[in-house]
Amino acid sequence: MPPEPVKEFNVAFPDTKEATMGLAEYMIVSSPKGWTILHDGTTQNDYETKEAAFEAAVSAASLAIRQGHEVHVSVPGREAGNKTALGAEDSRPST
Repeated sequence: MPPEPVKEFNVAFPDTKEATMGLAEYMIVSSPKGWTILHDGTTQNDYETKEAAFEAAVSAASLAIRQGHEVHVSVPGREAGNKTALGAEDSRPST
């Protein structure tokens, strides 16, 4: 008897025998102390800038990728938080 053909994994219709990995979602959100990462419905740390929060989220996302998870990382635009590109307070004196 010939060997059974290998089935390719279809994301839209996964084979029920295929191991299902979860979705790791990291959302950078504004917080009273600057920025934080919303993951699994909770936040743990505060970051001074969106960029710092993003770097921490990407580090965690990298581990999730190695574990086989689908990963989503989202960062709000300039309109969120204190309305600056990086989300940091402008420490320069106003003129």
